[in-house]
Amino acid sequence: MEPLNCLIVEDETPSVELLKDYIERLPDVLRFIANCDNAREAKRILQAEKIDLIFLDMELSGSMTGIDFLDFLDRQTLPPVIITSGKLEYIAESFEFQPRGIMQKGTRSFSFNNFETLIRHIFKEKNLELNQNRVITTPQVPTLDFITLRIDGATQRINFNDIKYICADNGMSAFHLSEGKVLRSWDSLKKISADTLPPQYFCRIHDKYIIGRHYFKKAEWRDRSVQLTDGTQLPIGDTYLRDVKQFIEL
Repeated sequence: MEPLNCLIVEDETPSVELLKDYIERLPDVLRFIANCDNAREAKRILQAEKIDLIFLDMELSGSMTGIDFLDFLDRQTLPPVIITSGKLEYIAESFEFQPRGIMQKGTRSFSFNNFETLIRHIFKEKNLELNQNRVITTPQVPTLDFITLRIDGATQRINFNDIKYICADNGMSAFHLSEGKVLRSWDSLKKISADTLPPQYFCRIHDKYIIGRHYFKKAEWRDRSVQLTDGTQLPIGDTYLRDVKQFIEL
């Protein structure tokens, strides 16, 4: 069985790089063919190459959106499509075209685990058998050390090691980074804590704060606060005392 030929139609470089990385982790079952940032170029590639799977953003360069692109193609010959978008309204519109999966930018659904699950479903749909030599596994692939978030309308990749702490900020989440830069995401602190950040790297210490392990210096139990390596002092919420103690012991 030949790997499925993949086309990425996406105009944000971090998302392209992430999808290429995911594809390259599964070399026995997926093959990266090309990426482009507009619908016209995507159409040209489809005419020139055998494409088995498309990763499609909804907001593209040029005058055509991802929806326009799908509407333009013959649905009878359209390869399976996985939608990659950060906007729910576009994702809802795409349902008419029966996409084989959704990877929403800035959420856990853009993770490799979800990517792998979607690929498994596509293989099952195509009635393709994966023998022991082609089973999709990632035992030697290291855990991701970054997250992707929608920042100012674009997808950005942020390394875990660069995040000193995150705080709730008027319905948003403010990422305080090592070089002093602050990035703000519309994702809530609760969503980020539950769905995005691994507990070995981060700890929720308060309703308003999450700290990064690399910048933790010490905990002051008497005044219930945490001190970071740059001198920043943050409060520990009463309900998070046990979590902080377990985090320190890891």
